[in-house]
Amino acid sequence: MGRLTGRPAALIVDDSQFICRILAKSLLDYGFRLVALAASCEEALVQAAAFVPDLITLDLVLPDGHGFELYQKLRDVRPESRILIVSDIRQVENFDKAREIGAAGFLSKPFQESQLVQLLQNMDLEGK
Repeated sequence: MGRLTGRPAALIVDDSQFICRILAKSLLDYGFRLVALAASCEEALVQAAAFVPDLITLDLVLPDGHGFELYQKLRDVRPESRILIVSDIRQVENFDKAREIGAAGFLSKPFQESQLVQLLQNMDLEGK
């Protein structure tokens, strides 16, 4: 598995504590430092405004809104952050929309750590 030499920051936006734990462990193992977790759109905006995450993982279904709507708000707050969509909604339209809006990638739940690592390597966060 690849590993970052720097310590980029990550914000995980997901209302599932289980997914948050899996993502946090995988990102920490890869070399990230975890800035924050957010379980809602509102929390995500607060955390993104308070910190400067290099990477934001974003679930599409949140208790107070949809991830694609939140995506644009996060872009406005942190245009420099890379946003990775992580969702169990595997519709082709979601893949296409993620690509269309400029998401750094799309990871379908459930996922293998190796799939996440492959996406992270393709993002070249150290060259950011």
